[in-house]
Amino acid sequence: MRPFRTLDRLGFYKAIVIVTSAYWGAETLIHRYIQQDTWQEALLPSDLDSLLMRLSTLFLIGIFAYYGQRTIARLRRAMGVKQWRNHREELILNSTAEGVFGIDLKGRHTFVNPAATEMLGYSGDELIGRDSHITWHHSHPDGSHYDERDCPFYQGQQSARPHRGEDYFWRHDSTGFPVRYTSTPIYSREKRLTGSVITFSDITEKKRQEQLLRANKEITEAFLKYRGADIYDKVLVVILRMMNSKSGAFGYIDEAGDLVVPSMTHGLWVGYQLRGNTHVFPKEEWRNHAWAAAIREKKESFSNNPSSKEAEGVFPISRHATMPIVYQEKVIGLIQVANKEGDYRESHIEMLQSIADHTAPILYGIQDRDRKQKQLEDSLVKQAVLLEDTVVAISKAVEARDPYTAGHQRRVADISVAIAESMGLEDEQIRNIRLGAMIHDIGKIQTPAEILNKPTRLTEQEFALIQCHSQVGYEILSKSKVPETILDIIHHHHERMDGSGYPDGLIASQISLEAKIISVADVFEAMSSHRPYRPAKGVEKALEELKQNKNLLYDELVVDTLIALVDDDHPCCDS
Repeated sequence: MRPFRTLDRLGFYKAIVIVTSAYWGAETLIHRYIQQDTWQEALLPSDLDSLLMRLSTLFLIGIFAYYGQRTIARLRRAMGVKQWRNHREELILNSTAEGVFGIDLKGRHTFVNPAATEMLGYSGDELIGRDSHITWHHSHPDGSHYDERDCPFYQGQQSARPHRGEDYFWRHDSTGFPVRYTSTPIYSREKRLTGSVITFSDITEKKRQEQLLRANKEITEAFLKYRGADIYDKVLVVILRMMNSKSGAFGYIDEAGDLVVPSMTHGLWVGYQLRGNTHVFPKEEWRNHAWAAAIREKKESFSNNPSSKEAEGVFPISRHATMPIVYQEKVIGLIQVANKEGDYRESHIEMLQSIADHTAPILYGIQDRDRKQKQLEDSLVKQAVLLEDTVVAISKAVEARDPYTAGHQRRVADISVAIAESMGLEDEQIRNIRLGAMIHDIGKIQTPAEILNKPTRLTEQEFALIQCHSQVGYEILSKSKVPETILDIIHHHHERMDGSGYPDGLIASQISLEAKIISVADVFEAMSSHRPYRPAKGVEKALEELKQNKNLLYDELVVDTLIALVDDDHPCCDS
């Protein structure tokens, strides 16, 4: 039964008809011979031979018909399979989104699918037989000549090995696009290299997204790394590079509704006011600028008319694109790019929109931080003024109880500030040193007036009582909002480097720089000035004390700084 399974049905029926006809013919002859009235036995053998010959011939014809028809069926089936396979391959080539074409050993196109023709902008007939390198691989992305010997497809033909990578193809209209490709060699049945098949896909969108991610990362880093106008300068550089534009501006809307533009290409806009080095465009003058509509309508605008100009009196620009920065449905900033060599396309506007969307929450956060910082600074200024007024009042109260040392704390403050400034300390440190020095003896407010004003030398017990003033002063102010640095000055301005001071017997590394400065200034001023129990010893004696005990009782750098001030006749050191 196996042969019949593969037999063409029509051929099988034909073979049956032929064999059946032969059988019927033979039967008719035999009947004719048997029914003859004149039967001659001598003639029978020859007639039978003739009959058998005819039967054999008919049988052979039937066999040939059977196997011939079977062979024809197989050929027809094989041809059908080949046609089906060709049709299937054609369907695959036509339906794939990737471009596919073949090139021979001379680099000429041998076949091409519709996706490739669409991406390259040629018809199939235009590409078949045409040199591939000259057609779509002739130049680098920057337009410079691409030597065929450097072409990876040419090199792939030479090495006869598959390879893949990224490259740049050129369309029929002379525009280019980045691609990812795979090149696979083609061999004949004799194992001879006949060419290669190249599949490729347009990765323009992928590259755009990669560029956008890098740009957004740079923008984020700029906001984190820089301060003030530097942020806007760095961000604008990134935006101009991404948009391939020569001019641009990046700014924000302040609380008054004015457009503040810390970063702007020179000459792009005029009609602004200056706040320091920052360009400011008052809200009431927005109608004179092309970007006003973008802010009002919260929508981008762009123009590719090279001859277009903004309103009269504004620097002319061409091919500009303006994008409002919107956060929580409120315009908080603006980006404009201009003077691009080519047109701004929808893809450029989408990219600018993505940058604005990424920038919006960061810019809002920066603005919110700056607002809170300003509020805090205003509050601190008010507190500082209040603190200073309080310190001055306390200082006067202390000096009122000790007329012999009236002005001592003020003079110590002047000397301490001069030392701190010469040492290059920060403004905040200098401020705390000045305020701390002005009330460093506040603890004496609890010392009996008769001891403070005693005209003779103090007894050991009286001196011990006076020594308590640093601890008492600290305790008086420790529960207030006085800064810790000022409290430390009050508490430790009598500590010494070797640990012999009071009240805590701190050593050098444990004493703050501010307390070390007050300590030296206090000794210098006290020895240079008159005291109830002794006359002034003078500047020279004071310096001698400091020099002899430098780095033992007093900080070496602080002492050297004070000596330099005295040598320079600084006003604070007048006796």
